[in-house]
Amino acid sequence: MIESLKMAKRIPKQLRSKETVERIIRAATLVIDEGGYRALTTNAVAARAAVGIASVYEYFTDKDEILLAVVEREMSELWLHLEGRIPRLLAGDADTALREVFSYAVREVTRRSNIVRVAASYVHGATDLPSGVRFLGQVEMLFRLLLGRFGARPGTDTTLEAYLVTHALVGICTGLANGLPPGKTADDVIDWLLRVAKGVLGGANGVVSSARAG
Repeated sequence: MIESLKMAKRIPKQLRSKETVERIIRAATLVIDEGGYRALTTNAVAARAAVGIASVYEYFTDKDEILLAVVEREMSELWLHLEGRIPRLLAGDADTALREVFSYAVREVTRRSNIVRVAASYVHGATDLPSGVRFLGQVEMLFRLLLGRFGARPGTDTTLEAYLVTHALVGICTGLANGLPPGKTADDVIDWLLRVAKGVLGGANGVVSSARAG
């Protein structure tokens, strides 16, 4: 059972009920993807999910509760994808590992820009949600692993560095969801993040050796 269902008014216990709630959450995700928060209404979600409006209110008090469920599930899915990559990231080199993490983050934020904007502006940032706290902690853990693996000083406490890189990445991704300055691309963002990561790593050899110039 996905954790986001804890936000619902009534936690479904039967398979059919679980499927209905999942359909509602996925429908709401599509509504937000296509039209942002303004498009999110219980009627729009019911129509997109092909369920009666009574079914929506059976599990969710209002559209804000649906939104919380969407945000919870999105963050859970983002982490699951990242978590599955950790063994490969640690087995490779620093440049490849960091580029993959940053590329994944930038690509997913671009793809989910409406949801990221809604989560940042309406929910007042991920740290106000239990799932947000958990997600930030998971990403910090990933950066601690990467810094410990590729840092210039093995064995050094990297808690602060991982915290700062994580929150810098979250802030940049929130900005990215609102669009880039004219003439700038997602690759420019990734290259900048790699340069910052190189500094945090203390100039470890090869960190951004393949980064694009400029």
